[in-house]
Amino acid sequence: MTDALIPSSPQKGVDQARAREQLLDRQSRLRSAMSIQGTEDLQHLLSHVDAALERLDDGSFGICEACHDPIEPDRIAADPTVRVCIECLSDEQRAALEYDLELATHIQRALLPECRLRAAGWEFHVHFEPAGPVSGDFFDLVRPWPDREDIFFVVGDVSGKGVSAALLGSHLQAIFRSLAALDLPVSDAMTRANHLFSQSTMANSYATMVFGRARPSGRIEVVNAGHVPPMVVRRNGVSELAATGVPLGMFTDSRFEEQRIVLEPEDRLLLFTDGLTEAYNEQEQEYGFDAVKNQAAHSWGCSAEETVRASVRDLERFRSGTPRHDDLTVVAARRTTDLVS
Repeated sequence: MTDALIPSSPQKGVDQARAREQLLDRQSRLRSAMSIQGTEDLQHLLSHVDAALERLDDGSFGICEACHDPIEPDRIAADPTVRVCIECLSDEQRAALEYDLELATHIQRALLPECRLRAAGWEFHVHFEPAGPVSGDFFDLVRPWPDREDIFFVVGDVSGKGVSAALLGSHLQAIFRSLAALDLPVSDAMTRANHLFSQSTMANSYATMVFGRARPSGRIEVVNAGHVPPMVVRRNGVSELAATGVPLGMFTDSRFEEQRIVLEPEDRLLLFTDGLTEAYNEQEQEYGFDAVKNQAAHSWGCSAEETVRASVRDLERFRSGTPRHDDLTVVAARRTTDLVS
């Protein structure tokens, strides 16, 4: 292999410091296990770890040994010992990878809730459409108490793509499910979630999200952690709920401010990820916030399901068949007339 085939600078998108940390930890654990009961399997695993550390030292880490092109960053994040890119996998390796990806897809879908939920005073509907087999978008609708009608909702978007982003999304979903049952103010729940997420993920991982609580009285308490602003749709117009904090994972000690709104019957809250606003058409024009707002203004008086479907239809009309490269999640929370005081 000539020097021209090995990059002299780190591959973009690959956190080599984090990879080294993972490999050294794995090396230490394997050596410890071998000191107790050495086996050929453990030695084989250790040899892969040692080889990856050598590639970090000589500058060839993250480069396919077969074609010398960069290996996909998501695969390196999941397993820093990988040596070849997807294109150069053997038929057996490719079949195993496809099986794992299919399994990850089924697991992610199984962890997500139903796309519709109704309780006293509220009707929710969700459109969830990954750009690939798995998604960095996630959502959840939770009623933690059987004797109360409160609904907790979360919509988020994890940095990155592929399986690693999907795993982080599922991790955050589990965190918020646990916190919802504690009956904390939503700002405190977001602060705790950020602390847990920051301590348990890679340094370059973050997520934007909106977390809120819809009460039967029509009051919504919501926190926006660096996410695209949700839209409040009333009879007389549409307004936005701006971010009240930075994305989760940026700083361990971040604090978040709670916003409170009260919706009247037929008012609604529209939440979405940037797969809606940042979609492009054949002319490379961006769909944008104004288009979302204009479409939302026409949804007053419709069901939550029709609100979501109309938003997606208008986006598809705009795209006119242009391939979609980002995940898409749209959630509508409609205030219904079955009021509870």
